Amino acid sequence: MRNIESKPGRESVISKVLGATPEEEQEILEKFRNDFEHPDLAQKLHIIEKEKTPEEIEIIESINAHMGEFLKEYGGQPIKITPEKIIFLDENKLTNELLEKYSFGKDPTAITYPIKQLIVVIPPYPENYPKVKLDIARILVHEALHFNSFASVSRQKGKLESRQMGIAIEFPKQRFLEDLNEAIIEKMAMKFAERYFSQISPLEKDMRKREQAINEFPEDMQENAREIISSIFTKQLPSGEYKIMIKAHTIYEKERMGLKYILDTIHSKNPTEFSSPEDVFKIFASATLSGDLPSIARLIEQNLGKGSFKKVAQVFSKPHIKPSETQ
Repeated sequence: MRNIESKPGRESVISKVLGATPEEEQEILEKFRNDFEHPDLAQKLHIIEKEKTPEEIEIIESINAHMGEFLKEYGGQPIKITPEKIIFLDENKLTNELLEKYSFGKDPTAITYPIKQLIVVIPPYPENYPKVKLDIARILVHEALHFNSFASVSRQKGKLESRQMGIAIEFPKQRFLEDLNEAIIEKMAMKFAERYFSQISPLEKDMRKREQAINEFPEDMQENAREIISSIFTKQLPSGEYKIMIKAHTIYEKERMGLKYILDTIHSKNPTEFSSPEDVFKIFASATLSGDLPSIARLIEQNLGKGSFKKVAQVFSKPHIKPSETQ
């Protein structure tokens, strides 16, 4: 297994500027560092922000506290995400005009704005919230990992535009490898949840319920159950009776299945170099945090055949929608 070197922490989300001289790049990066504590968009969204509960603040701070240790495994550079960097929008204050103005869709549950250095959590919030906190916690971890990924901007006619987030690259008509990037981030988020959620006080009870449900499966099925079961909640039926419900983990499910195929294939062809598909995944996760797309391209080309990276890119890319958004 290849060694992955850990790096010191970062002071802003953006790490690189394309289309600028070295002097201009340093000036722009310094501005991002200075702006990190006072993002522009946060001020504008304050009037439609939902006040965070003490439990939400504790969840955010706990995720932040564990993130450095988690990223170290993949050579990542942790960045401190305070509760102020995360905006929960109040669904009672949102209008169609505001949704259009800030480019928020109705489907995503959260968006990371790399240039604004901000995470925005968007209603409607998960069913039974706030009784079930695991869903919001999973969303926050996913976005925190985007926040901690490599991010670059390009300077176009004096304007800065998002260029790369993780391994996903913005092109005029395409978001290159967007879905592969999301699959990698979500697999990392699932690993983070398994490792740390039981240690976060507001999540302990829900994690115990989830673990009890997993343990009811036959032993040889529990690993799959752990992948599938997102959370457990109680629902009142029309009859007045209460029923325990299982919520499946469907976030980027198809994309994660595609990623699994790639990891399994690379491992099967290199059993001496990689002891398991998880060892291969560490290379993918490390590349997402560092922006090292060529390392992934080489692995895919060497193991899935000549021209395979192009085919993977066709499957895992999507049409361009709007710059500077990562869900």
